[in-house]
Amino acid sequence: MQLWLFILLLHSVIALLQQVGAFSGQQARSGPSSGKKQYTSLSFTGGGIYYWWQSGFARYLLEHGFVKYQQTQGIVVKGTSAGALTATMLVTKCDFEKAAAVAIALSEREGVFEKPLGLAFVWGDIVREWLDLCIEDDKASEHAFYSNSRQRGVLEITATPVVVPFAPKQVIIRPRSKIDAIAACMASVHIPFFLDGKPNAIYDGKAYVDGSFWQFVLGAKSDYFLNKEMRVDDDNPCVVDWTKDLDFYQTTKLASFLSLVSPQGLRDMMDAGYCYCAKLHARGEVPLPPLARKR
Repeated sequence: MQLWLFILLLHSVIALLQQVGAFSGQQARSGPSSGKKQYTSLSFTGGGIYYWWQSGFARYLLEHGFVKYQQTQGIVVKGTSAGALTATMLVTKCDFEKAAAVAIALSEREGVFEKPLGLAFVWGDIVREWLDLCIEDDKASEHAFYSNSRQRGVLEITATPVVVPFAPKQVIIRPRSKIDAIAACMASVHIPFFLDGKPNAIYDGKAYVDGSFWQFVLGAKSDYFLNKEMRVDDDNPCVVDWTKDLDFYQTTKLASFLSLVSPQGLRDMMDAGYCYCAKLHARGEVPLPPLARKR
């Protein structure tokens, strides 16, 4: 078996078995800094099932004028792994409540809530269908996608290329259409073998795996190894990380990183993310217009 294939298999085992506290405890010890900032980007990290917390966070942003604010301030929205789904749905102005209902309906149709392995090997088809149903067509979402005429786009998705030799590297994908965005998301969330039984996803003719692969493998040391492209032109990012919501982090009882919970559990996570974003908004720590002061 080739070395890279062995590493990918190892990662899929890590993703299934690794406990939340084992890889994110360090992050959870500190909350966001205080004070109003002029953010240059909004970044959603990986998080597996905690996408649902992120979706609640993003729903609050949409309801409080993020899209207009983003367009006036030139904020780039970035996403990695599960965060790529959140970022894509945010910039295309998806209805997150509808998205939750659709996701639950698709999961129930496939019987994943009753299966011992939950989403294993069927997640890929479900996610692709879900994105296709929830993201608006290109005309409604064209402001989010990269175009040659504008030489820019709002959305940036991170994925891990499968190269030989297999070494720490990430790439930024700037989708140009709805179809392109879905393909990029599928590359960014591809947990080897777990997603659809395949070792990697294909985007634009090249092989990719989960965008947070090297964060899993190298932990805090990953920043020292990843290519410089991932760390430039972003002086003041707003990083959305569920582990910084200490109330949620300390009370969650999810057993493992990719454990599947009940439909009610998903909605509870959405509520938690929504409430946390509201707290940050009150403190001026998210890229939104300031709240009006009470007289």
